[in-house]
Amino acid sequence: MRYKDYDIDDFLMDEFFIQWIKNPNENNRHFWEKWLEQHPEKREVVMEAISIIGSVHYKEKSTVDNRLYIETFENIVKAEKHPVDNKSRSFKKQKRHFDFPFRQIAATLLILFCFGMMYHVVFHPPIKEVAIKNEIKTIKRANPAGK
Repeated sequence: MRYKDYDIDDFLMDEFFIQWIKNPNENNRHFWEKWLEQHPEKREVVMEAISIIGSVHYKEKSTVDNRLYIETFENIVKAEKHPVDNKSRSFKKQKRHFDFPFRQIAATLLILFCFGMMYHVVFHPPIKEVAIKNEIKTIKRANPAGK
């Protein structure tokens, strides 16, 4: 990817860019000043990246002295000569104060519910509704006048 396609994340991860901010020298200073002249549209993104990198305090590279290096190397060699038997180690499960088998009970209840529903469906199929036809009879009554 070219620098002109970089966004702020890319600048923050670019070693050459970080070196320019943290430890500027003649070469990287010249490069970045020229690049900013050629790409003024990226100036705002670069300035934001500069402020972020400037606010981060990088830890100095740690160096291992000879004594520590030899001690670490000897520990590795000793570990290779005497491999640890993982089977001999026994890790005990930590007991909780309230160790109640909620999952087992919930799973059992779910299985019983499913078997109950299957039993109900197999041995008690739904009753088909039979439409009872009631014939509606019309009754006519007449009252002669005066009665």
